[in-house]
Amino acid sequence: MLSKLKQAFRRSTSFDETVRNVTPEELITNRDVVRPIWRRGGAGYLKRGAAKDSPISSLYRLYHFVVIDDNIELRNELEFFFNKADWPVNEIPDPQDKNPKRYAILAVMTALMVRAFNRLIDKGLPRNSPAIIMDPEVLAEQPKILEEVPSWAFSVPNLETPFSIPNEKGEFLEGPGDLKA
Repeated sequence: MLSKLKQAFRRSTSFDETVRNVTPEELITNRDVVRPIWRRGGAGYLKRGAAKDSPISSLYRLYHFVVIDDNIELRNELEFFFNKADWPVNEIPDPQDKNPKRYAILAVMTALMVRAFNRLIDKGLPRNSPAIIMDPEVLAEQPKILEEVPSWAFSVPNLETPFSIPNEKGEFLEGPGDLKA
């Protein structure tokens, strides 16, 4: 299994497809192998900001960061996506993922992205805002364009049994108010 993961994370023309096919269970089991690969600046065609980068690649990066419990890279990727105003969340194409758990995680990620992005937009920070804001009134004058969940996310089948992702210590959260979160 370990050699399969190392092979999957080598840069190649089939990298994108290969990495997308790593199951959530494989990622959880091999977090210590996968996390350093992402920390070295990304992985192959899924690398953030690469010439062939796309909203779907970013969504798969978010999936990886959630499953391997890499909060720093998750935050960085969310910020990266938020700053790509030409990537509306509702236009992320349907990945039609063959793995039911991975597909469910991808769908949930879009809903969480919309929730996080709309919170910022409601507070007056549009997706196309500059990194340094010299005049807050200029932002206030811009229309609030809220994000929406892609239509395909609503048709992703429910999992037959709940799938929980443990944190870095292998612990499972008891609920939304759990202090381990």
